[in-house]
This record gives sequence, C-alpha cells and structure tokens, in this order.
Amino acid sequence: MKWDLGENVWLGDENGIVTWMRTEARIQAMSVSDLQALAQQHVLAEGDDREFGDSHYMVSRADNLALVNISGQLVTRHSEYNRYMGRVSYDEIRNAVLAIRTEKLPDPRQKPNSGSFFKNTVVEQWKLHELLEMYPSMPYYDMGNKMYKIPTGWLIEKAGLKGKLLHGMRIHEKNALVLINESATSYAQLAAARKEIRVAVQELFQVIIEQEPLEMA
Repeated sequence: MKWDLGENVWLGDENGIVTWMRTEARIQAMSVSDLQALAQQHVLAEGDDREFGDSHYMVSRADNLALVNISGQLVTRHSEYNRYMGRVSYDEIRNAVLAIRTEKLPDPRQKPNSGSFFKNTVVEQWKLHELLEMYPSMPYYDMGNKMYKIPTGWLIEKAGLKGKLLHGMRIHEKNALVLINESATSYAQLAAARKEIRVAVQELFQVIIEQEPLEMA
C-alpha cells in the first residue's frame, strides 16, 4: 500500500544544483485499536492496494477501529533523487515536508481543527468545460476517464468565504479547506457553518462539496 504525500520537495547540493522529488510513502504495517474490546491489533498492509488517503479506509473494515500507529518507508518517483543518497537524510526530507504542511495547515494544539474539512470536488468533463467558460483561470487536475478534480478550497475562496467566521468556526485564511473552532460550543454550530459554506458554493458553481471527516455515531 502506498500514498502520495502530495508535496514537491526542493533540494540543492554543494554546487547549487536544485532538483525536486515527489515524496511517496509505502505502508508496511499498522496497528489499530478495537474500541469495543479495548484490544490492539497489528494489521499487515502487504498486498492491500487501497489508498490510505481515502478516509473511508479503516472504517470500511469496522466502525469500532481506531488507527494507533503506522510503520512504513518513504520512497520517491523521481530518478534524480539517487544523486542525493548519502547527502540528504530521510530526516531532512521529512522535516522539509513537515515545514510545508505547517505553512499550509494550522497546528491543532493551538487552533482546534481536523485538517481538511472538505474533499476536493470531482466533476465530469462537461461540467469542467462549463465552469472554465465562466472561470478560465480555474485550477483543475485530469484524473482520467473524463473526470476532473477541482480544488474545493479555490471554490470556497471564490465564494468569498476565505477567512470568514461562521457560527464560531473560522475558515482558515491560508487554506479554505480547513475550519478552525474559535468559539463554537456545539455540533449544531459546526453543522450550521458547514451548511452555509456548502450552500454558497452550490449557488455559485452548481456543485455540491462533500465533508472529509467521517462522523461516528
């Protein structure tokens, strides 16, 4: 099993040459906790081709499991990285990725949040062309099979909501996918903020955005 960390990490050597690598992680094993039996299990990931980035991965196995620990290794899809073996440590690569993440995502210990609250939006080709006619500079990614991914953060920003405070929930000023709890005290306030964002995006773009975190009953 593997997942793409989704960042281009830029590296340089003593000659000032700069190259990049696309970091990828390959899971070897993971530990999960059974919340009902209060027992920990060790799950081997070998042979499992599902993407760990899919938030439904663990829950699809059992609703009472919680992820405790992951073991794996970093690999790269860029051949130039071989020039840096022995020069750049895995810790340096990890720290570079973490620095990028820190820049884009608020620290949940300081600003309560669950990371990306909305999934990126996937549309068919006809819908993409319709949106590009109105927003020629709209970013998108070809997923194949005439399906395209549009950054939901861009949709939320274009709807004028980036940085706004809605029902005690702040839409992060650097990443509109992230909701920060500034003063909300109930689930009802979170639900109200979510609804207001979804309605604003739907009215402007005629697309429905989906929540990323799973809700456990």
